[in-house]
Amino acid sequence: MSRLLREDQVDGLIAPSVRDIANTPRQQTEFRAWLASLAKFVNYLNEGDENPMPAAIEVEGAEA
Repeated sequence: MSRLLREDQVDGLIAPSVRDIANTPRQQTEFRAWLASLAKFVNYLNEGDENPMPAAIEVEGAEA
């Protein structure tokens, strides 16, 4: 997965939950920051309003 994201083979990631990718809040924050640094999107299917952190992070200067 990370190779595909780094090499621009895919535009983003769809996952059931951030907890399926990163276990701790710190790991989740680091994962989101890493994904944002690549200017990729993430969509979590099983997370709703109970998730206090955004599923996507806006990246300044990223091309649309």
